[in-house]
Amino acid sequence: MKLVVSTKAQREIRNATVWYEEQTRGLSAEFLRAIELNLGYVQRNPLLFAETLPGLRRIGLRRFPYSLFYRIRDEKITVLACLHQHRDPQDWPHN
Repeated sequence: MKLVVSTKAQREIRNATVWYEEQTRGLSAEFLRAIELNLGYVQRNPLLFAETLPGLRRIGLRRFPYSLFYRIRDEKITVLACLHQHRDPQDWPHN
């Protein structure tokens, strides 16, 4: 199944990466590895992860308080957001 990361999710990943690098040198690379690992999980097993909202699934990153939100449509997985876990996913679609 094809996996696409939306422009918005790419921006959120980039912003988090910058923040982590400002906190500790090299931490951004670990964050990006966690993102890549989780994208691989999603691509291999897209239905494994729970729906947060109808049609919207979530996978949490280990070690980092972020989740990737994605949907599956027409044999394509689209990552819509990378959000800090303290944000309410109910509010996200309206932002």
